[in-house]
Amino acid sequence: MEKTRVFAGVDLGGTNTKLGLISETGEILDRLQVPTPTQSGYEQVVESVADGLRMLIGSRHVVAIGIGAPGPLDAECGVVIEAPNLPGFAGKALARDLQIRSERPVVLENDANAAALGEWWVGAGEGIRHLIVLTIGTGIGGGLILGGRLYRGSSFSAGEVGHMTIEPNGPPCACGNHGCLEALASAPAIAARAREKLQKGFESLMLDLAGGDPAAISAEVVSRACAENDPVALRVLEETGRYLGIGAANLINVLNPELVLFGGGGAQAGEFLLAPIQKEVDRRSFSGSRCRAELGLCALGNDAGVVGAARVAMDANP
Repeated sequence: MEKTRVFAGVDLGGTNTKLGLISETGEILDRLQVPTPTQSGYEQVVESVADGLRMLIGSRHVVAIGIGAPGPLDAECGVVIEAPNLPGFAGKALARDLQIRSERPVVLENDANAAALGEWWVGAGEGIRHLIVLTIGTGIGGGLILGGRLYRGSSFSAGEVGHMTIEPNGPPCACGNHGCLEALASAPAIAARAREKLQKGFESLMLDLAGGDPAAISAEVVSRACAENDPVALRVLEETGRYLGIGAANLINVLNPELVLFGGGGAQAGEFLLAPIQKEVDRRSFSGSRCRAELGLCALGNDAGVVGAARVAMDANP
């Protein structure tokens, strides 16, 4: 009986990097997470990923490696063009550098594209021909499956939904613009909004959950407080959901998808975040598009990017 082939997937994040071994049927065989030492520079990050892969793979045969990284990037050449949340990555040949260290073929893909592929392959978007996936983490990424195929755009930069301008005079974004969706609704933005509420004197369970340290409040802490029906945390997610809903409505009006999924660490609050998003989408999207567009949560959780990155490697090595 022929053995199933195994591929490695890497989801490179601004805080942590997730790695996994994936079968050609989309089954997760093993997984690992390592910190992303962004402050130590590009070379140290690549070494850290390579070390993680060596630990994960061991003596097992892995056909190829797919790595999802923040963009914009040139997937064909394996080069990161720009990465606002990863200092020193601009212009780097990430696929080549990781291939040298891992001694296996490496394919580069936008991290949000990889997450969208994972959900489309074996997740909540399985079988959907027109799918949008928004990943809410250190930044906000987007992946577009249009007509049953990943849409990358003319220069591999399609899907940068986190850099839609939502508030023209809004807070500065790492990309240099102001009022981007990412600056208003990413995981760090959620945490900052929560801290701002506390600074204004609102009492909240979030402070207790953070051990009494406002600086320790994260998007995860906000989600946990929402599960306890903390009114301040619920207000934080309501405001965040409003911005995400505006962005989702824009995408629905332009692309007419069947399904819009939300994932990443910032979406852990689930329905607490989805409800205000739905409310804003109902207000702002055309009825003809809205009636076909369902909203939902990613099914693969933190594994979506890893699974999708492995799928990219599999497609490149048939």
